[in-house]
Amino acid sequence: MTVRRTPVIVAVVGVLVAVLATDRLLVAEDPMRGGERGPAVAAPSGGSASTTWYCPGGSTSDDADAELTVVIANTNAEPIEGLATVLAFSPGAPTPPSAVQERFALDGHTRLVLNPKELVESPHVAVTVEVDGGGVVVEQGIASSLGFDLGPCAIAGSGRWYFADGATTRSSSMLLHLFNPFPAPAIVDMAFASTEGRAVPADLQGVVVPPRALVAVNVGDHVRREAAVSASVVARSGRLVVGKIVRRNEPGQRGIVAGLGAAATARTWRFPEGVAGGGVVERYHLYNPGGEEALVDLEMVLDDGIFEPMQIPVPAHGRTTLTVNAEEEAGVQVPEGIGHSALFRSLNDVGVVIERGLEGSGRRAGLASTLGAVEPAQRWGLAAGVATSAVEEWIVVQNASDAPNQVTVTAVGAGSAQVLDTLGGLTVPPLGRRGFKLNDILASAGSGEPGAEVLEAALVVEGDRPIVVERAMYRVGRAGMSTTLAIPFLP
Repeated sequence: MTVRRTPVIVAVVGVLVAVLATDRLLVAEDPMRGGERGPAVAAPSGGSASTTWYCPGGSTSDDADAELTVVIANTNAEPIEGLATVLAFSPGAPTPPSAVQERFALDGHTRLVLNPKELVESPHVAVTVEVDGGGVVVEQGIASSLGFDLGPCAIAGSGRWYFADGATTRSSSMLLHLFNPFPAPAIVDMAFASTEGRAVPADLQGVVVPPRALVAVNVGDHVRREAAVSASVVARSGRLVVGKIVRRNEPGQRGIVAGLGAAATARTWRFPEGVAGGGVVERYHLYNPGGEEALVDLEMVLDDGIFEPMQIPVPAHGRTTLTVNAEEEAGVQVPEGIGHSALFRSLNDVGVVIERGLEGSGRRAGLASTLGAVEPAQRWGLAAGVATSAVEEWIVVQNASDAPNQVTVTAVGAGSAQVLDTLGGLTVPPLGRRGFKLNDILASAGSGEPGAEVLEAALVVEGDRPIVVERAMYRVGRAGMSTTLAIPFLP
C-alpha cells in the first residue's frame, strides 16, 4: 500500500495513539414541527459525486489547549483524491482570516489524519475537506489537558443550529465556533436558556459571519454563570456550520467535549448507549427552542429489567435536565450498572433537541456529550478510534426494527477491509441493543504476537434492518472519555 500525501497529512496510527494515550442524522433546516432539506451529518455512498465536509474547529495554539485533528477514512476499494483547507482566525487581528490548502491522495481502504498545526498556529481554526466521490467519512478530534473528544464533521450548512448541553460556571466555559465556508455572508441571532429562563443578549443579535470566515463566541462573556445552558444560533440570512467546545474543571466534572450542534429540532431522538453507576453520572439535556411547550415521552430498553415510560414537559424557549438515578423528582430510575438504550418522542409534535451527558470520576473519568440520532439507517461509518492497552473502544448497536437484526462490523485500514468474524454474527434482538468492547474481541482472536491486540482502523457497521450505532472510548488508567454517534451512509 502507498499513501501519497503532503507533509501535513500524517499516518493516523501515530497521531491518534498519541492524542488518546497522553460523541447522527442532523437535518439542515428547522421548522419546529418538521420539514427537512437534507442531512447535515451523513456520508454519501461510493459512486456519488464530489463531497465537501465541514469541521467547525478547535485550535492549533498551545495556549488554547484544544488541539484540532481531522480524520479522513476511505471505505472504498478505489483510491480518492481531495483538498483540505484550513481557515485560521485570531481575535483582534488586523488582517482577515487566513486560509491554507493542501491536496492529498488516499488509497482504497485507508485513513489519514490532517494535523492543521503543521500548517498554521491560531487560537481558532476550522477545516473543510473536499473529496472526489462518496464512501468517505470524516471526523474531527480535540485533544486537551482536560481530556479528548471525537465526532462527525458536517456535509451541509444550515440556517439554524442548536445545543442542549453547555455550561458557563466559574470553572467552566462554552465556546461556539461560527464557521461560514460559503461565498455569501451569514447574519445570525443567538439565544440561550437556563434554569433562570431565556436570555437574548443584545450584542449577539445581528452577528455578521463574513464569507469563508470563522467567528468564535465565548458564551460566558454574554450570559449569567450557569451549570446548564442551552443555545440557539439562527440565521437571518445565509447559512453556516456551528460547533461547540465546552470545558469543565471542577470536582466530578472535569473534561472537555466538542462537536456539532443539531441543525434542526426533531420529534424523535435515539441513544444506543446508557451508562449509570460505577462512578459515572448520566444526564439527558432536553432543549425546546420553540414557542410552544413540548411534551416528550421517554422509553428505555434495559439489558435486564423493565422500564416504565415517563413523560417530560419542556417549556417553550426552555430546557430541562433528567439525571439517571438522581434523588430529585426529575430523576430517571435505572438499576445500578444495568446498560440501557433510550428513545425520546415528542407527543405533541413540537420539535426538541436532546443531548446525553456523562460525567465520570471513577475508573472511567472525564466528560462526554452526545446528540441522539433522529433517524436510523442500515449502514454507519466511523473514521477515528483505536482499541489499545491505553484506550478502550466500545461499539453499541440499537435495533430500530421489531425483528431480529443481523449486524456485520468491518474494520477498514492499511489497504484492506476485514469483517470482524470473532463477533460470531452479531444478532441484535427486536428493539434491543448490543454492546461490545473491541479490545476483548481482538484479545479472543489474538495471535499472541506483540501488537496483535491493537486495532487502528475505521469501522463500517451494517445491519439487515435499520440500526443506530454509537462509539464510546475510555482512556485506561487516566482521565478522558468520548462518545459519539457513527455517521450514517446515505442510501
